[in-house]
Amino acid sequence: MLRKKTRPMTREESDMFIMLCMSENTPLKEDVPFIFKVLKRRLEWAGFDQCVSDNTILWCSYLANGNPGKVVMWAWQLAYLSKEVYNSPISMVQWTDQFPYGVPTDEIYEATWGLQKNGGVNLLDNAKYWPGHEKGRYLMKKWGMEPKED
Repeated sequence: MLRKKTRPMTREESDMFIMLCMSENTPLKEDVPFIFKVLKRRLEWAGFDQCVSDNTILWCSYLANGNPGKVVMWAWQLAYLSKEVYNSPISMVQWTDQFPYGVPTDEIYEATWGLQKNGGVNLLDNAKYWPGHEKGRYLMKKWGMEPKED
């Protein structure tokens, strides 16, 4: 869903993106941003902690710009890519394949967040709505993403 409407990267985003792509296999330092830890923990909570490279998590947490809602959407998107699209861990290369024309716009973040709400409840806070679970297909369909057949 997040890739439906993108914008070109800013110069700062481009610089960060290139640095992370070029250092994909380099271990991160211990002093990572708090929002990185939030995204990593959300992936762990959903059982996808080994499915995304640390650089990709850092990149998506950078794009979230400190917004917890965006972090949760990125965690779900990365889990979806790992489980439903690639059936393998996600690196910066796979991220680039999925977002070839830039980064999500604020409008698409808002639309995606609104679509996952159900009577004031955030469906993304329930692991049953994540990829790999039957109710995860509900969100995929709601967001216009075709789930992979078992």
